[in-house]
Amino acid sequence: MDDDRDAMVNSLQDRLNEALIAGDWDTLNDLVAPDALVTGPRGYLIDRDTWVGVHREEAYEQVRLDVVESAVHTYDAAGIRFDVVESECLYHGEEIKGRFRVSQVWVDSGGRWRLASVQYTTAA
Repeated sequence: MDDDRDAMVNSLQDRLNEALIAGDWDTLNDLVAPDALVTGPRGYLIDRDTWVGVHREEAYEQVRLDVVESAVHTYDAAGIRFDVVESECLYHGEEIKGRFRVSQVWVDSGGRWRLASVQYTTAA
């Protein structure tokens, strides 16, 4: 375990979560790798631009994203943060709430850490 690397992954993920709540497209675009893939809770797979684009739409609002459990595992050039989140959003006026396990893979690519993958799974 590398406490400095763990703290860095936590800080990056916290910035990403804040950007999701704020709809901060520029920060999301900066933190998420161009070739990142996101697996949704129903198994669909989308690319970075689609995922970030949803957060840019006026029809979408991330109302709440509370991390209730978190653990980080880091390696030489990667870090994985495992969260349980309680999420609430509005999409085209429809309220969507849920509790999800989220695995977020951060990688060091040429000295720059970026989010490479996210996987959501419905949690009990």
